[in-house]
Amino acid sequence: RKEKQQDDDDFTRRVEEELKQKERMWKK
Repeated sequence: RKEKQQDDDDFTRRVEEELKQKERMWKK
């Protein structure tokens, strides 16, 4: 299903963004 794939992509994007934010905090 394309919809399922889209949901997975959105979830992955969200997780990656959260990881980036955490990395910034740790680097500071």
